[in-house]
Amino acid sequence: MGAYVQTFPTTASRWAYIALHEFGWLVEESGHYQFERHPMPAIGQLYGAVTDLHGDLWVEMGIGEIARVQTAQATPRVSLYTIADGLSDSWAELSLFNGEIRVNGSAGFRHFDAERNRFEVDTLSIARHPELKSSLGRPTIDHLGRLWVSSDQRIHIIDTTTGLSANPHDSIPASIFPNYLNPQEDGIMWIAQRLRLARFDPNVPEVAPPPLRAIIARIDFPLSNRVIYSPRSLPAPLSAHDSAMTVHLQAPNAPFNHPISFEVQLGSSDSEWVSVGGTGQVSFNHLNSGNYSLRVRTVMGDQRGEDTVLPFSVLDPWHLSPWAFVFYGFVLITGIVVAIRISNYVEHRENRRL
Repeated sequence: MGAYVQTFPTTASRWAYIALHEFGWLVEESGHYQFERHPMPAIGQLYGAVTDLHGDLWVEMGIGEIARVQTAQATPRVSLYTIADGLSDSWAELSLFNGEIRVNGSAGFRHFDAERNRFEVDTLSIARHPELKSSLGRPTIDHLGRLWVSSDQRIHIIDTTTGLSANPHDSIPASIFPNYLNPQEDGIMWIAQRLRLARFDPNVPEVAPPPLRAIIARIDFPLSNRVIYSPRSLPAPLSAHDSAMTVHLQAPNAPFNHPISFEVQLGSSDSEWVSVGGTGQVSFNHLNSGNYSLRVRTVMGDQRGEDTVLPFSVLDPWHLSPWAFVFYGFVLITGIVVAIRISNYVEHRENRRL
């Protein structure tokens, strides 16, 4: 049936409900439940509901439409509200502010004006909490009196008594922009968006964040078509053929909601640090033979993380290796000996001819 029922009974053992094309009472008698149904074809598909402090059941019905079930009478009274009643032409997202109904949408954060029987911009709440002006989803107040608002690509937690931020926690993932914020009485907040659900428990002590540190994820050697993953050191000196390389960097401990970049230093500790931006990739070409230390670090604002050091060495090319010089010496000496012998042979032959 897809029904929504009051969260608490209006009278003993009677709960108002609303469903597709009908509304009425859910009644308990002697441990059994039955419906007192009243047809209403104007009630369409239902998507979510809240019960305000007056006992009225408010139901989302999609774009620019909500329903209200009033339970003060013997027969529940259903009222439908549309764009003509102050709703926006977007999804009407319902929430409660201290038990009173609020609706959020493209027309802004709105409250229900009972005298005019329509929704108006909640200028008072927006003036107190400007985050509500550009809020998404369903702002709500938890049982500790804190206002939770999804706005400006983050979750704001605001002390409603002072208007100041009451959010000491950076552990809420920055990528979560929830449509639903559902508090429990013990302070736990369920944070929901499409295909994602998070549970935030302020009673759990936060773990100290790990130090900011860059790691070398892999090194590509394009000339030899080799790849080394997560190197802490290179096992052997690199051949001159591998003197060109591309180093890929990562910062697994960096918080999601802070931009980072990387710096590298090649050589001694007195060498200059060079920024390679946030791509995490740097290439070196035609490195001379010798011993090197590659240092990398993460930069986040004014903070610089710990260094990661990768020592390595590059061998001489084959034509500059010691064995090559031995060979060159052998060829030179052999050439000299051959030249002397040829000279002696020619001289000896000339002497015999004369």
